[in-house]
Amino acid sequence: MGLSHFQFDVDERGRAIKIASIVDEHTRECIGGLVERSITADRLTNHLDDLVAIHGAPAVLNINSFYSLLHAQVVISDWKIEYNTVRRHSALGYLTPADYARHCTHKMETDDSHNDRT
Repeated sequence: MGLSHFQFDVDERGRAIKIASIVDEHTRECIGGLVERSITADRLTNHLDDLVAIHGAPAVLNINSFYSLLHAQVVISDWKIEYNTVRRHSALGYLTPADYARHCTHKMETDDSHNDRT
């Protein structure tokens, strides 16, 4: 356990949907998650405690240890560049996300009423 993805969306009435996915970094299995209007720190902590009770505590709690906000910003920025421009993904035909985006034929078209993917 260790990889958490937070996503935000809206329903058809424009009301917020917040999603937290919890993925085991070793097996890549999604072992938990929340889909709610609002995810508080207490709610997420309780969910993680439940997952630890079921799956056990992670063998490695923190891959990175940050000594300041600036350090975290630099490390995450470097990771983002590597993730987008160096790391190839099988789901993208073994292209990097940046290469895939450059060659992507799915462009957004906007008219006055709605957005469609073409």
